Amino acid sequence: MNQKGVALVQVLIMSVLLTILATGLLKMTFGTHLLASKVRHTDVRKSWTEACLARKMAEWAQTGGACVAGSCTFGGGNPSVSVSCSAGKAIFTVNN
Repeated sequence: MNQKGVALVQVLIMSVLLTILATGLLKMTFGTHLLASKVRHTDVRKSWTEACLARKMAEWAQTGGACVAGSCTFGGGNPSVSVSCSAGKAIFTVNN
């Protein structure tokens, strides 16, 4: 029996298994990071939309409650929110 060949095959098998394990852990970690990033991004967009909604509701109260298209700008490098009205509904779009 060739002892060097057997040892080489064992090292090769262990390195393949460790590579598969490391790749799985990396995918899991990166997937969790992407999910957290998307949740944070959605939460920030929601807060800008709610701020614009509060501003527009105050304006719409002065016009009898009718939806009036427009936009909200917050300055300081913050995104703007455009408002469009369709079939009596206000549609808010965050523009970065």
